[in-house]
Amino acid sequence: MKFIQFTLVFATLLLSIGCGPDTKEKSDSNIQVSDDGKTVITKADPNAPDFVPSNLPLPDACTLVTAADVAKIMNVDAGDIEIKDGSGRSSAHSRACFFKWIGERPNAGILVQVQKNPVGDEFPGWATSFVESKRSMGESDFTGSGENVKYKKLEGLGDDASYSYEMGKYIWRTGNDYVYMVAFNEEMTAPQQLKAAKDFASIIMSNVD
Repeated sequence: MKFIQFTLVFATLLLSIGCGPDTKEKSDSNIQVSDDGKTVITKADPNAPDFVPSNLPLPDACTLVTAADVAKIMNVDAGDIEIKDGSGRSSAHSRACFFKWIGERPNAGILVQVQKNPVGDEFPGWATSFVESKRSMGESDFTGSGENVKYKKLEGLGDDASYSYEMGKYIWRTGNDYVYMVAFNEEMTAPQQLKAAKDFASIIMSNVD
């Protein structure tokens, strides 16, 4: 897995999430009409169990862990870690942060990401589906062989979690509000990577409580 390629793929996904049609409001603030004339209901029933407020705040991924945290968990020098916001221009529904250093792989580092529902009331259960689909449908390995990789279920992380050692990704959700991810680009054994992911997840969740 090459970190640069992964970065480019990730940036492309961010752009695609943020490129929805512009809308024009009608007199009813709960209804919008897109440029092609289609009416879109923009407000769901707030009493529904899976209702996700459209104004849900999105945490800054670069504040969820620190360079000191990364240094301790990844056994690197804090002074060698470069922190870079990887959110790109389209950050309304996704924020990301790269922590990079000189390691055993080129562009060694980790990526921390937090997402919220990009389609809102059109699909209130997006977060649930997103995490589960990594196990049932898998994900194409754009940075390696191109094969479809199915994730495994990970217990004890958020309300549901999926992970893949091969992809170096650990993804979990809290309700249908947020989806978090830690992705690794460094030489690690499966047990080392899993432990590091759980350590990062614990820190992330403590910083959003």
